[in-house]
Amino acid sequence: MPKIINSIFGKNDFPGWIIDLNCISLIGIVMWPIICLVSYARLGDSEFAQLSKLEYLLIIFYPLILIIITALSFKLFNFSKIIAAILPVIVILFYFFRIYRSLIYHFNVE
Repeated sequence: MPKIINSIFGKNDFPGWIIDLNCISLIGIVMWPIICLVSYARLGDSEFAQLSKLEYLLIIFYPLILIIITALSFKLFNFSKIIAAILPVIVILFYFFRIYRSLIYHFNVE
């Protein structure tokens, strides 16, 4: 996988840690088909009816957003390694936050 990323972004001297962070941040793309289908199916649901068009578009296009964040991270790596590392870490923390909220909602833990 790292060779693919290096060839896509045209650079072969990225350290392993930045490649690993960006690969982990892209894992959310795997769940995209399921999330997209569930959100589309729930559009008629009364609890889900308040979903705005912007939120729905964000759900549909979030793989593109993740790819842009990854590309931006690689492009900013020479400028600032800290900013390049913070971008995928924000995505990873968002995953943990969503999992935590789902568990609390599912088990009604307050």
